[in-house]
Amino acid sequence: VQPIDQSILSILRTKHDVYHSVVSTSPLVHLEHSSSLPFNRSVTVVLPCPPNQEKRREGMETDPGRATSASVPRVTSIHYFRGLSASPRKPRENLKEPLKVVGYRNSEEGWVLLDDTAVRNASNGLVSFELDEPLERFIIVRLSSAMDNTHLVQFIQNLENSIHNIMVKVVLCQNKEDCYKITVLLVPSKELNVELQCLHEEGYSGPPEPSKPFKMRGEQIYFRFSGNIFAS
Repeated sequence: VQPIDQSILSILRTKHDVYHSVVSTSPLVHLEHSSSLPFNRSVTVVLPCPPNQEKRREGMETDPGRATSASVPRVTSIHYFRGLSASPRKPRENLKEPLKVVGYRNSEEGWVLLDDTAVRNASNGLVSFELDEPLERFIIVRLSSAMDNTHLVQFIQNLENSIHNIMVKVVLCQNKEDCYKITVLLVPSKELNVELQCLHEEGYSGPPEPSKPFKMRGEQIYFRFSGNIFAS
């Protein structure tokens, strides 16, 4: 289960106008299967995919006024009352935010929109759906409005590429009490200050200064040191 940093979503929305309707996503889930055959029984998947917080706050602000008009028959758009009734219809706020599942079956098909898969809203920003086929990975997308299927698949492709291309820095610090003891860390650029503070509290400090930022692809990086390493 790979969480998605909200800053990545913001960057993609800023760079591509066609992605403006993306509200949030679930984590990217990777699966392993012993067979490529469809499941004998579907599996219920529950993941976080938070709604639009601005709309949620607006709804909370208007709820007291709505409650006072509960006895007026003409008021039919109150989503709290629908939620308490036996009606199968979804709350209005959820109807305005479509939920889509995009899955990666194999290298030949790539990412595809599972348009026949119904995603249900649960409590506290959780959503669920029934998975009945083996997928290598999948993700749920919450939208503020309808989005072209092609653009949605392209968004996931760009998202996956972004989370595998992270700007990082190499940090080498020396222990204040034992000069022969050093630590080497690979740190995301945006988390550098936090990591340096933690190292300082543990008794480590520079010089040398952290390296220049560079783009990391994949999950591993190899270091090779030549000659003596010293601080000056």
